[in-house]
Amino acid sequence: MNGGYWLAWRSDGKELFYVAADKKMMAVGVQADGPNFEVGTPKALFDVRVQSFTSVQAQFAVFADGQKFLVANSYGELTSAPIEVVLNWTAAVRK
Repeated sequence: MNGGYWLAWRSDGKELFYVAADKKMMAVGVQADGPNFEVGTPKALFDVRVQSFTSVQAQFAVFADGQKFLVANSYGELTSAPIEVVLNWTAAVRK
């Protein structure tokens, strides 16, 4: 591992996620067995759009299964339509 920023664990503790200096979301498998701690080969998942690494607080969150991410877009203006979040949508479906 060449280091990175904003470390986050998968909920089962078997994988670490971080943002590399080249602004790629990275994943690396880990295994802990008593005093032994093994780190796998890091792999790039996707590019992230962050302006700098000056923030101490992580600019992403990972879902428990490690398959989905929520990433803050802090680079320039938004280039896509805003996201609309619908709460209590199941009540509307029942009607």
